[in-house]
Amino acid sequence: MFKEVLISGAIVLLGGYRYYIHKLEDIECVSYEVKNSKIPKVFDNFKIVQISDLHNRSFGVDNNILLEKIDTLNPDIVCITGDLIDGANEDFSIALNLIDVLSRKYQVYHKIRRWTKIHISKRRHNRR
Repeated sequence: MFKEVLISGAIVLLGGYRYYIHKLEDIECVSYEVKNSKIPKVFDNFKIVQISDLHNRSFGVDNNILLEKIDTLNPDIVCITGDLIDGANEDFSIALNLIDVLSRKYQVYHKIRRWTKIHISKRRHNRR
């Protein structure tokens, strides 16, 4: 009986761990359409992609999964909000590489908090 309970518990724990790892790799995509007579016509069909709270994670090698998803949305601008980096991790290469790749294709707006070792308050990258 103890052996069956132990095996069942291990299966539940492994299943829960697998689900947790899978959820870490999920990219949630939600679309909103904003209509308001006060919005100038120049913004008709204007697409904004917002990425938030990445905490220095990479979705695929060099964020290729995330970048492919963004490319399929074909945004006019990309806004990076929330925590792009994790304060406990001093290796910012994942985040900086993501900004670099995105800024070559899109106008990118982002803010990195002042407590980091890099000081980027607000920057706009022109689409090339």
